[in-house]
Amino acid sequence: MLHVEPTDVTRWESNVFFNKNGDFKIYFQTDEESYLSVFNQILYTFRFIGTDEIANWQTYDWNKISFEYPSNWNVGTTYYQTPAQQASGIPTENIGLTIFPGVKSIGNDFIAIGGHQVSCDPSENHTKCQFISSIANFIYTDSNNPDIVNIFDQILSTFKFLE
Repeated sequence: MLHVEPTDVTRWESNVFFNKNGDFKIYFQTDEESYLSVFNQILYTFRFIGTDEIANWQTYDWNKISFEYPSNWNVGTTYYQTPAQQASGIPTENIGLTIFPGVKSIGNDFIAIGGHQVSCDPSENHTKCQFISSIANFIYTDSNNPDIVNIFDQILSTFKFLE
C-alpha cells in the first residue's frame, strides 16, 4: 500500500517508513518547489511487484526478517570467526546469507544479505546495495546480469520484519 502525505503543505520531509505488514509512508521536506517536482518524478519510478510474479517463490526467515526468493534459487549461509574466537573455541556465527540461481553461486551472480565488513560505500563497487535499518545490515549484489538485478528488486520488495 502506497501512502504519500501530506499533499497540501509547502514543507516536506524526506523519510520512508515501512511497517511489518509491508505498508509504507513517504515524506519529503523542502522549502524549494523544484525539489518537490524531483520527488514526484522519483515516485513515478516506483514499481510494485505483483503477487503473480512471485507466486511460486519460497520464504526464508533469518535474523528478524522474512523474504521470498525464486524456488529454483538456493540460500547459503555465511559464517565468520575471528582468529581469537577460533583459538578460544568460540563457534562461528552466521553473519549473512547468499541467494543464488541454481545449485552453486557462479561469479558475481548472487544476492547477499549481511556479511563481514559490508557497506554500501561506492568503493565496494556493488551493482545495487540497500541498508536495512531494522536489522542494521545490507542487501547487495555485484552482478551486472539484468535478470539478477531484477530478482534483487523483487526480493527486496518481499521483505517483512519479524518481531
